[in-house]
Amino acid sequence: MVGTQAVDLKAARRPSWRDAPIIRPAGKESWRGAPLIDPRPVGRAELPAADAQYGPSTGEEFVRGLRIGTQGVGRGVAGVVGAPVDIASLLLNAGSWAAERLVNVLPGIDGVETPRFNNPVGGSEYISDAAAGIVRALGGKDAIIPESEMTPDERKLKLINQLATEGAVGGGLTARAANVAKGSSVMADAVPDVLKAPYRTSGSVGRVVAGDTAAGAGSGVALGTYREDVPDQTKEALGPVGEFVAALAGGVGGAGLLRTPGAARDVAGALDARRPVATENIPLDPETALPTSRGVRDQAARSMQEQATNPATAARTIDETAATIGDGAHPTAGVMSNDPGLLTAERRLRSGEMAPQFITRDRAVMDSVSDRVSGLRPEGADPKAARTKADTLIGAAQTQTGRALANVSARKSAAAQRAEELAAEVKLGRSADQASRDLDRVLVEKTYLPARIRKNELYDAAAGDPNVVVGTENVSAAAKAKSGEISKQNPVLRDAESKRVSDAFAYRPGEKPPKGSTEVATGGDPNPRIVRPLGDVMADRQALSTRESEARSRGDFGKADTMRTLRKGVNEDVKSAAESGVPGTEKLAAADSNYRKKFAPYFRDGNTAPEFFKKVDKDPSRASTPPEATAQKFLTAGPTSRAAAEDVAKILEISPSRAEGVSAAEDYVLADAVSKGVLQNGMISETRLAKFMSQREGLFSQLPSVRARFNDLLAKVRSGNAETSRLSFELAEAQKAAKLTQKQIDQGVLKLVADFEPGKAVAKVFGRPDPAAAMDEVVTSLKGNEQALRGWKAAVADHLSDKVTTASKAGASEGHDTISLPALTKVFRDNVDTLAKVFTPDEMASLQQAHKRLEAMSRRGAQASTGSSTAENLGGVQGFIRAFAQPIGTAVAITKGVLLGGSVERRTKMLADLFPGNNAAAQKLIARAMFDPAIAKHLLEMPVAEKQMTSWNKKLNQLIAVDEAGSGGGDENGQ
Repeated sequence: MVGTQAVDLKAARRPSWRDAPIIRPAGKESWRGAPLIDPRPVGRAELPAADAQYGPSTGEEFVRGLRIGTQGVGRGVAGVVGAPVDIASLLLNAGSWAAERLVNVLPGIDGVETPRFNNPVGGSEYISDAAAGIVRALGGKDAIIPESEMTPDERKLKLINQLATEGAVGGGLTARAANVAKGSSVMADAVPDVLKAPYRTSGSVGRVVAGDTAAGAGSGVALGTYREDVPDQTKEALGPVGEFVAALAGGVGGAGLLRTPGAARDVAGALDARRPVATENIPLDPETALPTSRGVRDQAARSMQEQATNPATAARTIDETAATIGDGAHPTAGVMSNDPGLLTAERRLRSGEMAPQFITRDRAVMDSVSDRVSGLRPEGADPKAARTKADTLIGAAQTQTGRALANVSARKSAAAQRAEELAAEVKLGRSADQASRDLDRVLVEKTYLPARIRKNELYDAAAGDPNVVVGTENVSAAAKAKSGEISKQNPVLRDAESKRVSDAFAYRPGEKPPKGSTEVATGGDPNPRIVRPLGDVMADRQALSTRESEARSRGDFGKADTMRTLRKGVNEDVKSAAESGVPGTEKLAAADSNYRKKFAPYFRDGNTAPEFFKKVDKDPSRASTPPEATAQKFLTAGPTSRAAAEDVAKILEISPSRAEGVSAAEDYVLADAVSKGVLQNGMISETRLAKFMSQREGLFSQLPSVRARFNDLLAKVRSGNAETSRLSFELAEAQKAAKLTQKQIDQGVLKLVADFEPGKAVAKVFGRPDPAAAMDEVVTSLKGNEQALRGWKAAVADHLSDKVTTASKAGASEGHDTISLPALTKVFRDNVDTLAKVFTPDEMASLQQAHKRLEAMSRRGAQASTGSSTAENLGGVQGFIRAFAQPIGTAVAITKGVLLGGSVERRTKMLADLFPGNNAAAQKLIARAMFDPAIAKHLLEMPVAEKQMTSWNKKLNQLIAVDEAGSGGGDENGQ
């Protein structure tokens, strides 16, 4: 077995960067330049004698360092896993330690020891011991190097690796939890938001984890130094609190070291920090009239950006808020940003020396809100002017509808009167009997009888000449035909008189001619022509006509037809004689021409005229053809109306009293229409008149004047009816409009304005189901009257002011009202469209600005809900450590004496001096930024390189410090 000898391991190993002296930088003293306390001499270890001369080889030193580093890494992982149990153990041990110190200071009591919780199950030491046992089982008992065999530097190295690992692993796991959706994993939900917040900014995860690792390494350096170099009595006096403070302070220092890549950069930064910034970004200090240095600006920007939850969003929100609140006093930057971190920072400033300035600014903002609300009211406007105008408008509307109704009623009455007059004119015209007698007088007395007389006179003149003879050819031929027809009939059915008369006119050549006939030689014709005197012929024709009428009246139509045929034969013979041109027949020709052209077509041809005039001939007394019945024979309805009217129309054409006859015909048809019921309720019925006319279309076709009169009458009736119908509709509409107008007046908003005081009227308009439409109706009605519109706007402004003003005068200056944010918010939510009907866009924008200002001011009492602000309130890490100096010194003084207590307090304050305190100039700039949104926006948006490099999770570092303090330090056998 090789012997051993004592060897100074520090002297034996090769020099490394660990042995390089720390050079204090020149310049102003700061925590970076504080001298490091030289470590105590390292311990000694027994090495094999064979190696004492040369010490450990490079390979052995490397392997040993690797093993120690690995143990530190493993211990760090165990620390992350066992952190919850370690923290609980720390709290219990801290309470036990405090109780022990309090009991031992009592008179007569000394040496009392309270129990401690060491190596709790589930803690980092417990997990580390379990892992060490596994390693020894696999690699042998020498696989783990106990801390008792390590040098102080090696223990420091292990602790640095351990806490750096805890920072890296803890930061990585927390970052992982921060970037996983809520509810997707147990870890993501278990990690508090205060730990996850630093990793949620885009692009910050790697930077923050690097800072966590550097902070962990710094905690290892500080905690290792504390454990190895601080006197035991001091550590005993401080207990776990000392280790926690050392670890926390080291974390701040480690993160801070990451900010300084090199001394040259520090020097350049220090020189650049003294240069002033551009005044357009940060105006001159209003107190000193001096520009702000870059260093102060950078530090202020860094501080504001670190305090802000999201600097970019905060800057954007400040900009957006500034754009919406308008000119004048504006809220402070913290409340404008709506950022929890900046709200918390501003809240601390509000509770300090700057409270009066914040109160003054808040009051100015509230005054500007009050001015914007009260400024909506037109100066000098009289709200009652709207009420007066509403009364006038309502009266005018009622008058207008009343006039329209009266006008339509008058026109309808006039139309009805015209219709009644037209009906009366028809009704009071000539009666049917009178019109018929007048028409008969024209037809018979003034037309037929003179024509008959003339006819007879001409024939009488011709018949008086015995030399005028008429042939018998036509009548003989007709008689022979009829005789033949009668001979063929059944003897029972034969008419003897018809046979006798036919035989009397029928003869054959060679036979004896009828009585009164004369044979006339016809030249070479062997059959002499049979002729008769014209007088006899005319007498025969009259006799045949009489017999025809008698037979037809008896219903003996066969005999009547025979007589008619024979009479026509006689007429043809007379015509032939008249047209023969034989000398001596001139008078006959004149008589025949008159008969055929001027008499027969009018009185012997047609449908009704032949029978009528023959009856007149037979009955001069007119018993069978009374004049009052004449018109109905010719002017009737039905299928024969056309032919009958044609007869009377022809006669009237040759009548010397045509106009009188036409007038009589018109009057008769009109009287007939009355008798047929075209009058209904004293008025002419358009429907009945049209039907009456349609049934007499034949009559009207032959008598255009009658048609024209009836067309004119129908047109007047139709026009009157149309006018009456239209006026009836207009009257109904006018009545409806009058009722609607009154209903609209009764139910409309204008009546509210007229019936109620301005304030109540506005309230009722806002209370309508559709207040925007109601308000628009009022404004539209009042247009054209500037005084009324201004008065109504004043009433609405007064109503709005009453709604949003609170009774309290707190927060506003004398002469200004305090506006309620909830009330103003409710107004905007419920009535923004309604208010827009009254106020101009600029006035609505001013009201919106007031609302935005109040909305920002409502955030004044808010602060971040994550974490505690104690360290920041005490002035950063320096203030935090100094806060513990006096309590620690007092505790040591009570237990170990005043002298030692003062020494511990001084040492604690010296430790605090290693860390930076607040920069007064930067804090002043931050305070200025709170009152100048442009400065705040600039500080929040400007790039801060160091901030980008040194971001780290302070809360995680605090937990690591608590964890290590609670774990109770290294174990002899632990990793």
